[in-house]
Amino acid sequence: MSTDLGEEIELETGGDPPESNRASSRREDRSRTIRFVALFVVYVLTLLTGYRYAINTEANMWYLFSVAHSTTETLTFFGGESSLETRSVVGATTQPSSTAAAKRAELNEWRGKTEAVLVDGPDAVPDAAPLVSWERWLYRAYSLVRAGKSLQDAGPFVYFRAKKGIDSEISSLRIQVNAARGDAAIPVEERDARLEELTAELKGLEEERKALREKNGSGWSGGDTSFGFTLVPDCGAIPSLSIFMGAVLAFPTAWWRRIVGLVVGMPFLYGVNVARLASLAVLGAYDPTPEGKWFEFVHHYVWQGVFIIFVVAVWMVWIECIVKRRSV
Repeated sequence: MSTDLGEEIELETGGDPPESNRASSRREDRSRTIRFVALFVVYVLTLLTGYRYAINTEANMWYLFSVAHSTTETLTFFGGESSLETRSVVGATTQPSSTAAAKRAELNEWRGKTEAVLVDGPDAVPDAAPLVSWERWLYRAYSLVRAGKSLQDAGPFVYFRAKKGIDSEISSLRIQVNAARGDAAIPVEERDARLEELTAELKGLEEERKALREKNGSGWSGGDTSFGFTLVPDCGAIPSLSIFMGAVLAFPTAWWRRIVGLVVGMPFLYGVNVARLASLAVLGAYDPTPEGKWFEFVHHYVWQGVFIIFVVAVWMVWIECIVKRRSV
């Protein structure tokens, strides 16, 4: 009698649960896992399919430009110079006037808008101002879409010059010489001294370039150390971001925790992707291998795997720090 009672007390105060309870718990865990996987697949497929149909929209044009702009700004930390969408506007369905005002008016017509694309300050006259990089990309993107083409293989153009070549230095000096000759705002003696200094420097660079050409022959290497690339939709990391978003949304937890995961995780992964693009631009500029083999390897293999690792790591940190967190 006392033994049976002791066994009952043990069960009630911490003994092993009955086998039926353990089996029920396993079934519940299995059911929860199946629901998570099913929802994860549905969410990811929905996001990717939705992006496929949104690829030619202005929202996607803005997203690609934002990634390109962030990459251009990040490249300034690596030294050198970077620019965005500096190539000429091409591909229009009609033959627009060469003036910025005509292109801007045509772009507004395509967008169904009457206001200017960009107003820079309260007193600015945007129709008379040159097209800014956002307008140039928007014009080119809309031109492609109106021509029946997809933006799947198109995007803003990012150019990074890590180091000026001797040709660029000579061109820059020639511009400075011409500017100094026409500068009537400084005294003649000061202008002549400046011209003499610039001319001597220009002559020295031209002699250096001549010696390099004689030394290297067909292997001339006096150009810029630079790299340019088009930021196509695949560079925006939408598939990887969709995987992270799908995993967060599908996980069985409170909605406020999911929102926290997205608000913190998505910008972080966006920053990782910008760092990826900037580092690839630097590697592309300095890659000494023929046909950029190092760049291709890092682009298609190393960074692809590293980015997925970041996606999984951020998701796991969210689970450990937000989902499993308990109030004290």
